[in-house]
Amino acid sequence: MTIGEHEVAISHLHRVLRISEEAGLSRHRLTGLINLAEVHYLRFRSLGVAYDEQAGDLYTEQSRSLAIQLGLPQLENRAQSLKQATLNPQTAVHHLLPVETSAHPGEFAKIEALRAELALPRPPTQRARTHIALSQLYLRIAAKERDAARSLMQTHGLSDLESELEALQQTWAHDGNLASQLNQRWREQVGDWLTEAQRKAVLARLLEEGSLSKSSYGEAAEVSPATASKHLGLLADKGLLEQQGRGPATRYVLPSAAASSGGAPAAPPVH
Repeated sequence: MTIGEHEVAISHLHRVLRISEEAGLSRHRLTGLINLAEVHYLRFRSLGVAYDEQAGDLYTEQSRSLAIQLGLPQLENRAQSLKQATLNPQTAVHHLLPVETSAHPGEFAKIEALRAELALPRPPTQRARTHIALSQLYLRIAAKERDAARSLMQTHGLSDLESELEALQQTWAHDGNLASQLNQRWREQVGDWLTEAQRKAVLARLLEEGSLSKSSYGEAAEVSPATASKHLGLLADKGLLEQQGRGPATRYVLPSAAASSGGAPAAPPVH
């Protein structure tokens, strides 16, 4: 990254922080803080200006505090190790990077870039495409792990694990069918109060995290908290989601029959 690119990145990331704070998108703000700290550390490594080290330390502490507040220990650890990993990468690779990142560096480098892209304000269509790209990368990692298991089974004659490998293949097939079935059912029942891009983004978030909160739905669909609450209520009424918990802890998950057919007619648009 050149000096000019540092300047551009810092400018864009400050814009991300401003927009995410105004919109109440805490996870996006957290990503922006981590990225901003990293850019300042990179510029400090290039120019040696004390201000950049101090700015990096400030944004690192802010990101660590926010990660604790949001209950995201992995991002807290990333913020904690960011300075050493950036300024002394030769000593940080084996000790500071998560094991998964070290095992699949190419894929996780792309995943980090896509996660950073999700922190920026983008149209729903582009956000949905980013989630699809993330899914493809995770599938590639899963395929490598499966192939490693298959190689060991062949080398050591571990035929007793064939049933477990077959179960894995069936899980993949089921998940692919589930995503397709959910998309079709939601398309038929949701009507025109969610665009195709919003629907795909919400389903991608739901399948990735296993549940939706009002805030995560609002981020995925890019709607206000009030509209997110109305949408989630309608989806629960139609049997497409199931509410769990109350108050701030309320989550929405797929019901056991989420992939089955049937349901009520589409609700009118909600604004």
